[in-house]
Amino acid sequence: MKKDYDDFEEIDFLDYEEEVPNNVEEEEEPPEKEPPKKSKGELIKEIIISAIILLVTFILILLFSPIFNITNIKVEGNKKVDENIIKSEADVNIGQNILRLNKVQMKNNILSVPYVDEAKILRVWPNTILINISEKEPIAKLKLLGSNIFIDEDGYVLEVLTDDEDYEVPLLENIEVSSIIPNRELDADNPELYKKYLEILKNLKNNDMLENITKIKFTDTFILYTVNGDKINMGDTSDINYKVLRLKSILENNTGNLYIDISNVDTWSTSYPIWDDTEEI
Repeated sequence: MKKDYDDFEEIDFLDYEEEVPNNVEEEEEPPEKEPPKKSKGELIKEIIISAIILLVTFILILLFSPIFNITNIKVEGNKKVDENIIKSEADVNIGQNILRLNKVQMKNNILSVPYVDEAKILRVWPNTILINISEKEPIAKLKLLGSNIFIDEDGYVLEVLTDDEDYEVPLLENIEVSSIIPNRELDADNPELYKKYLEILKNLKNNDMLENITKIKFTDTFILYTVNGDKINMGDTSDINYKVLRLKSILENNTGNLYIDISNVDTWSTSYPIWDDTEEI
């Protein structure tokens, strides 16, 4: 028997949907995992690293910023030493960054200048360098080949000048010299004798007596000459501070042109030295 296909109902497969039973639940998607929390130590480490980066960045900005380029160099405290010599020895240039200075090297350079005793280097923000110096003072002089050699209290040569250029400081006699180099210790042939001269000079200076003395010489004993024409036999340098104090007391109460012998003063005695206005050395 021949089937008639017209008797079948046409089915649209595109509209067909499979029915899901009501008792079957849809599968839920797993929740997203939260990132693990950072420990306290990790947070501190990150903060430190960030701070270092910021600090380095800030320093680099300062080092290369034109705001901090030097525009002015000032020198204070100098009386004897020329300002331009100080600036030259400091070896600092206009336009150089103020933060990139080597202050230690600058100070050492300036201290190499005769007469400079101490130097301080200060940064005056944002672009000025202040050099403050203190100067040495000549404590005595020697005469050699028509020149005056000035020394400080440590025995260093400050400068060599002609006879026309002078300072009112005591003249040291009977000292033989091998070499003279400014800002170096005087090269005396007899270093021990030279040290004794310096010892006398320091005690005179400390007791405000230096300006009263015009000359010191050594033969067998140290002889001092004053501006008032006094001649003083100091003997050796033993008990030198006591002798200078005694001498100061005597000179404050005399009229000059005396011979004063304090070579044998007993420091444990209350007796005064003996002096005589007719005795000569």
